[in-house]
Amino acid sequence: MSMRDYAVDDYGVVLNSNILHVLSVQLYDDCTDESWDKDKYEFIEGVVDTLGLEYIGEFTGEALKINDDGSDYWDDADYYNSDSIYYFSVSNYPTLFKAAYKDMNELINEFKERLGKYLPENFQYRHFTRHIVGTYFG
Repeated sequence: MSMRDYAVDDYGVVLNSNILHVLSVQLYDDCTDESWDKDKYEFIEGVVDTLGLEYIGEFTGEALKINDDGSDYWDDADYYNSDSIYYFSVSNYPTLFKAAYKDMNELINEFKERLGKYLPENFQYRHFTRHIVGTYFG
């Protein structure tokens, strides 16, 4: 197997360290602020495995905000440069001749159904829903 850059083009709810901490507290009784500081990456690995999150190490690219019409909003992006990115991926994917979702509400409702029992009721799914575009080396 050769090492090379691989392309990434996905959609999902991007989860930062604070959100991963909230999820760890929900999933693991032994996750306290003190244990999080000590074993953060073990908890994150557990969350990734338990919830089926996507994890990409050495990711370089952007996580772009998505307009209500499904297009990319380039003025609001999170940038990564050989960083780790964690996200909860969509279930449906678009093709050239078929839309994956009828509108933004349907997409957000999917994430609420799949993640809602683990995140606060007022979690801003819309803000963290992103188009993830870039590469990783592996």
